[in-house]
Amino acid sequence: MDIYNLVYLIGSLFMTYVIRKFFQVFYYEKQVDIKIELIFYFLYFIFTTSIYLITRIPVIMMISNFLLLFLISFIYIGSIKKRLLSVLIIYISLMSIETIVVVVLNYTELNLYISSKFDSIFGSIVIRILSFIFVIVLHRLVHIKKELHLPLSYWASLFIIPISTILLLFAIFSTTNISNTWILVTISCAFLINITTFYLYDNILRSTIEQMNNRLLREQQKYYDYQMKIMKRTLRDTRKLNHDLKNKLSPIYKIAKANENEELLNFVSKLMNGYYPIKEYSKTGNTCIDSILNYKLSEAQKNNITISTEIIFPSKLKINTLDLAVILGNLIDNAMEGAQTVKKNNPWIDIKLKYTK
Repeated sequence: MDIYNLVYLIGSLFMTYVIRKFFQVFYYEKQVDIKIELIFYFLYFIFTTSIYLITRIPVIMMISNFLLLFLISFIYIGSIKKRLLSVLIIYISLMSIETIVVVVLNYTELNLYISSKFDSIFGSIVIRILSFIFVIVLHRLVHIKKELHLPLSYWASLFIIPISTILLLFAIFSTTNISNTWILVTISCAFLINITTFYLYDNILRSTIEQMNNRLLREQQKYYDYQMKIMKRTLRDTRKLNHDLKNKLSPIYKIAKANENEELLNFVSKLMNGYYPIKEYSKTGNTCIDSILNYKLSEAQKNNITISTEIIFPSKLKINTLDLAVILGNLIDNAMEGAQTVKKNNPWIDIKLKYTK
């Protein structure tokens, strides 16, 4: 084995690692454990290296490499569309880098159907280094790993770029009367166009995620608005119920007392005391704050939690009332949960709410 083939073997092993890093740009989770994953990549290294040493015919290496990359994509969890797109982008990126280096080194025998005679050790090393740098840069993309259901038109737009680049490369390599300068310019432009595919895909996912979050926020706001209305109505109905109940039970209590009916007296007394009066902990005039505090703290009172408050707040604010509902509701829920889990016999909640500056 000559020195170039030895360097190629070592470089091919390194490129297998680079390809693994490429797939990690696109995917979060694997369908197999680490051992199976490493076996897959080792088999990829064996097959690609064997095909290169046996044939060195570019078109055979290109097709076999693409198919092997597609098989490797099944290690990871993702849709078929995403597998195809990720393999296309990985394949074209690596092929473009390799072609640019080969052309820069003034290698002229670029024919897809003839065994390659390229044997530059320097070129082989540079190809690996540039590929590694490129994949490290791509790891800065943060949304591209996420699996979302995109419209078919989005997928079609994303696929057009890499597929067109492959056809362009085949057309260039099949043309005999073309200078290396034009090949270099064309491949470089194609490479830059495909880099934009990464960012296009990442931005599409980012935009889709933002739309989903905004939609979720709107639904959440509707929920809190509805919950706040329920709180306000519940407080009003409970006050009315307590008032009406005491008014109706008072005559019965007096009759029982006049007749010295101890059993009835005890029953009515327990019934009257069994209903907690709705204490208004907050009287700011701010419907949102008053409704949430009075409703939540009344629930806390029923759970034998001692409540103390110091609330000095304006009735009108330039703050979104639904934001206040979320913040106050979560704070009080957390406080109630904490108070109910303490081992002491006298749990308490102390609320200080002030508006300054």
